Amino acid sequence: MINNEELRKSIQRDDLLWIQDAAKAYDRSVKWFQERIKEGEIKAYKIPGDRKQYLLRADIEALLMPRPWTAADDAGA
Repeated sequence: MINNEELRKSIQRDDLLWIQDAAKAYDRSVKWFQERIKEGEIKAYKIPGDRKQYLLRADIEALLMPRPWTAADDAGA
């Protein structure tokens, strides 16, 4: 199992996407991404000395993968 230190070392700066750029690239709003972060569906990252929020590109791709429709999906409709 990978601990937080190993994960931090394995993430390259090019793997991260500023939340504003992610919103544009994936046709979502910043608020939508912030809700996913709050619900624990995706993690936000920071770069020392930089106040921006970053997202891991692989996490975004995994979050947006097609999945089967469930009864829980109807609750939000």
